[in-house]
Amino acid sequence: MEKVYVSLGSDCGGAGSLRDAGKKTFSFPFDWLVCFHSVHKSFENDFRGFLEDRVINTEIVGVNEFHLDYNIRFFHQDLIKDYETTIQRRIDRLLGFLKTSDKEMIFLRRSHDQKHHHEIRQCGLEAPDEIDDVQDMMLLKNILIEKYPNLKFKLNLFLQCSCCNKTQQNFEDEHLNIRVSTQKHILNQNEEPWAREFGNWVKTL
Repeated sequence: MEKVYVSLGSDCGGAGSLRDAGKKTFSFPFDWLVCFHSVHKSFENDFRGFLEDRVINTEIVGVNEFHLDYNIRFFHQDLIKDYETTIQRRIDRLLGFLKTSDKEMIFLRRSHDQKHHHEIRQCGLEAPDEIDDVQDMMLLKNILIEKYPNLKFKLNLFLQCSCCNKTQQNFEDEHLNIRVSTQKHILNQNEEPWAREFGNWVKTL
């Protein structure tokens, strides 16, 4: 069965690694933005208000467009032509695959890292002390099974934050694959080791 790979963030590193591995054949809504946590909410709501409910925080210098409910920071508006039309087309493409695809959907999420904890608070978004990416993916798994019972899919989560999900071990079942990084991301530390580990893992999916 042909596979379609979908990045779920947390940032553009997921889509970039799929591209570098030669697995990125389509563009999807999470490719070039930051979704700090709660990815499942977008799927639960069929991406309603994903673009319409953006807000601008004028106190933030630089990238200052956010979605408060979906915990998203919108990047690369300057690089993507016809930004809203392009993102909407990517949303429609993803929903179309979920509803009608005879392909296997391979979802990939590189979890938040330490710098995202600071960034979330700086942006005024929901900022739990511990971000549970595992619970987020379990909720998303249940949503996909309920909404799209005929969909063949696998959620792949790469955990890299050194202060969250500390007891989590590698895990895999029919729909969920969790890989715990051996190079946990530490703020202001050289990012190359864990980025290389993540990139090598993506090649195996």
